[in-house]
Amino acid sequence: MANRQKDKRSSNTLGDYATGADTLIGATQAAREAGFDGSMRSLSNGRVACSTCSAEYSASQYEAIFEHRLEGASDVADMLILIAGRCPRCATKSNLVLGYGPNASPEDADVLERLDLSGATALETAD
Repeated sequence: MANRQKDKRSSNTLGDYATGADTLIGATQAAREAGFDGSMRSLSNGRVACSTCSAEYSASQYEAIFEHRLEGASDVADMLILIAGRCPRCATKSNLVLGYGPNASPEDADVLERLDLSGATALETAD
């Protein structure tokens, strides 16, 4: 039987495979249910772009409200973080998904380095 442990950021039990908010789909759904239905994308030089207003700005200006880290079900090196926040230009509540760790793209790594996650809390999930 697989060794299971509790994820300290949520009520999910981690085990043989990812389910619910341990998947990107589940975490994105939880963020959307909390009103974060816009999207952001990472750009070069630590910048992000809002899909609603097309504004591009330094990731340090993105207001991170919630964060949820995920590891791949079959390969824990597949590490992602979903950051739910607000665009500083149009105030759209949006999601930004970044890779982190050894397999992160250069753009994602630069954005993550510039983000201020100190005020972000764990995303509450239904799982």
